[in-house]
Amino acid sequence: IRDVERSRGLGDVYKRQANLTQTLNTTPSFTFVSYSTTNSTYSCALYIDDTLHDENTSVQNNTETTLTANTSLSPGDHTWYINCTDSEGSWPSETRTIGIGANFSRCAVLVDSGTYYLNGSIINSSIPSCINIVANNVTLDCQGNTIDGNDSVNYGIIINRSAEGTTNITIRNCKIQDWYRGIYLYNANENKLENITATSNNDYGIYLWRSSKNKFYLNNFINNTNSIYSYGSNNIWNSPSPLAYTYNGQNFTNYMGNYWSDYGGSDKNGDGIGDTPYSNRDNYPLMEPWENYFAPTPMHFDT
Repeated sequence: IRDVERSRGLGDVYKRQANLTQTLNTTPSFTFVSYSTTNSTYSCALYIDDTLHDENTSVQNNTETTLTANTSLSPGDHTWYINCTDSEGSWPSETRTIGIGANFSRCAVLVDSGTYYLNGSIINSSIPSCINIVANNVTLDCQGNTIDGNDSVNYGIIINRSAEGTTNITIRNCKIQDWYRGIYLYNANENKLENITATSNNDYGIYLWRSSKNKFYLNNFINNTNSIYSYGSNNIWNSPSPLAYTYNGQNFTNYMGNYWSDYGGSDKNGDGIGDTPYSNRDNYPLMEPWENYFAPTPMHFDT
């Protein structure tokens, strides 16, 4: 067997990048294609954490095959590989990582609909697409953690589809820095990004290609080489309704957009909202980072 194709990973959804999958399924399946120069059929087995989980003794040559975990996997990371045997010997695939559950603290490919939580910061990553959201109907909450690149690799967070359509993904509470492009949406419609800080990215803070009906508000775009690129996209850059906030000790209620460090407009009435739009997109640009408009909730203790 000359090759076990490892670019086809988890089930029907996941066919491009097998490593660092994050799934909500505790008994995941692994789909692969293998090729033998000597046998028309042979045996392939799935090992998870070096334990045999599934085996097919009559795999058809050069044919898509699926093997499945035979027990529920515990939350956290597990290693896996496929080992195929023909008349020439045994041929293992490389060992890869799969994460089980909603919580993770590394770069990941999110393959199931549902809610995920980044539980720790990712620092100086060299992985080209750190958080790759390939499932629709996903919420990613970074809980204030940082997704940090090594200043040369491609994307901090990516949503990429082969054809334009609704993906319905919410991303919140993330700091994305030191990537080529911080956030990349391609053919991805009707998503929401809030409480994001994209900073010090080498090309664009956010890059949009044929991605429309997305909502972006209460985000910071700070010291990126370019803040935004948008092609064939029509989006909403402010809150869907007026929000109550405090600015310079005064209370206001207004629609709120995003903070752009390269915004050059003024705020003559002192309400913290720029008087002119940013880049003909954001009609309510913030004069300061969004965090400065909302006081922390006081803590109360019983005495």
